[in-house]
Amino acid sequence: MEHLNIEASVINANAWNGIQVGIPALSAFMGFMHGLERKIIKKVPCEFSGLAIGVKEFEMREFSSHGNHFLNLPLTGDIPVEDSKINRHIMNQAYIDLVLSFVIGVNNHSDFDIKDLQKIIQHYMNFMRIAGGTIVDYNVMFLPDDYIPPAFYIKDCTMDMLSYPGDDILHKMINALEDSDKHYCVIANGFRAISPIGHVKGQRDSAYPHVFAEQTYTLIQYVSAKHIDNINDFMFHYHYDDDSYLCTQNFNPVREAL
Repeated sequence: MEHLNIEASVINANAWNGIQVGIPALSAFMGFMHGLERKIIKKVPCEFSGLAIGVKEFEMREFSSHGNHFLNLPLTGDIPVEDSKINRHIMNQAYIDLVLSFVIGVNNHSDFDIKDLQKIIQHYMNFMRIAGGTIVDYNVMFLPDDYIPPAFYIKDCTMDMLSYPGDDILHKMINALEDSDKHYCVIANGFRAISPIGHVKGQRDSAYPHVFAEQTYTLIQYVSAKHIDNINDFMFHYHYDDDSYLCTQNFNPVREAL
């Protein structure tokens, strides 16, 4: 397996992370990886096996006025009003600018030259977005063995969270967040079904079954590259079963952690 590194500068990424504003959800980053993979496999029979997410820089879209500092939440979503040219705004949006280092595990199932594969990836990067944000600059390279690009990489702390006392997952999460020595952060990590799979009136695509779902959350930490021995330990993967769809570093996630 080769390790591909994509360093990307992104502006106006979606900063809504479920119940909070900040770093985008894990599913947004994983969606970028699989969106890129779907484009590449049209040219090269390869597979992306996992994604390590490194954050190099980030800055919320904020503004200052009369000595006060505000988070900028513009009303960007709107719907047309019947018999009127005026649109009503229906939702706020929060934006963040990021410099990211994505390390992707690549299994090349052919004798395709690695340099040519790199050129194909560079080409398709021009058509990609990350968490809805615009990629204004990027660099693509395959990494030498054991080299980890400098960044703070996201560590999945679900199993650590479960070790804290609490009658349910919410209380365990609260107790973990109160541990000032660990510096945990909350992040959206996937979805869980809350209705049976089937069809409902007015669904967007009648060709596929429909399910209502809720977002799931877990805890993470940011770990400097200099403290990481093996980048594969920080690779996120999709885990899915009958009613859950998670981005996790645990191959057998505990169900109560949903």
